[in-house]
Amino acid sequence: MGKKTIVGEAITGMLDKFGNAPSRTIALAAYKKYPDLFKSVEHARGLVRYYRGAMGKDAKKVLSTDKYLRKHGKPYNPLALPEADSNDYDRFILPDACKRILFLYDVHVPYHDVDAMTIALQYGLENKADTIFLGGDFMDFFGCSRYQKDYRKVNVAWEFDTGREMLKRIRELFPDARIYFLLGNHEERWENYLQTKAPELLDMQEFRMDVILNFGELNIERIGEKRVCQRAGLSIIHGHEFGGGVYSPVNPARGLYTKAKASSICGHHHRSSEHSEKDIDGKVTTTWSVGTLGELNPAYMPLNKWNQGFAFGEFDGDDYRIDNLRIINGKLV
Repeated sequence: MGKKTIVGEAITGMLDKFGNAPSRTIALAAYKKYPDLFKSVEHARGLVRYYRGAMGKDAKKVLSTDKYLRKHGKPYNPLALPEADSNDYDRFILPDACKRILFLYDVHVPYHDVDAMTIALQYGLENKADTIFLGGDFMDFFGCSRYQKDYRKVNVAWEFDTGREMLKRIRELFPDARIYFLLGNHEERWENYLQTKAPELLDMQEFRMDVILNFGELNIERIGEKRVCQRAGLSIIHGHEFGGGVYSPVNPARGLYTKAKASSICGHHHRSSEHSEKDIDGKVTTTWSVGTLGELNPAYMPLNKWNQGFAFGEFDGDDYRIDNLRIINGKLV
């Protein structure tokens, strides 16, 4: 395997393009771009791990190049223990070109609120957003959730159709913007459903969520595996990554601070809040939680503390400003 093959050239090309990404993310991209070259995503992932030197010291000896070897992690292994099949968990770094970011959280298509989405998207247009960050739970996937449902009313195909139309419209409104799609706990419902109901379909390209939603055609970048995104020192998450969430009796932003201990922004809780603290050296840490763009009184929880909203970030080098905006009774406040 020392001499690079056609599949090897395909994988190293993807590593050149997405070198910062986890191995599985690169494998998914390779399988999508070259479906005839790889038997499955795992086939592609094995080759990614091979070129990154994660298949054992014997495999490293016959590598055609050491260009892609990982320089971090746990290289110390004096007892020659077997290589671990551990997950990569690098931060996803948004490029410096993302200077005016419209953060849209918890849209819950097809249970979105048209008025709230209109206000958020118009704000992005008026303020010349160059990046649209869909911060998780853009899709609801109630049709494949574990909750009791009336299958006469819930239709997964309809949910996907509406999601495609919404993403297409966002791309039409922002033709030159970068669009990032962070997976939230609701998007994870789809793969969990396949794992439980039809695991044989997991590696079939036709059943991948990003394929069904036309990410490739719409030039949308998927961010999965509960990764933390960062821009200018601001950590960006959905809000479910901490397992038990970031619940706080004060507000979600306070809960996020107690978990993250760094300036961060999240959704998930459907509530707009902000929390700041200064340490002994005078450094100020601020956390934000963003409101939802979905319906406020769903049948499963008609009484709640939710509010609608979105956020807008302006970035200049290492400096940034976050406007955490609320929508009350159909009006921006």
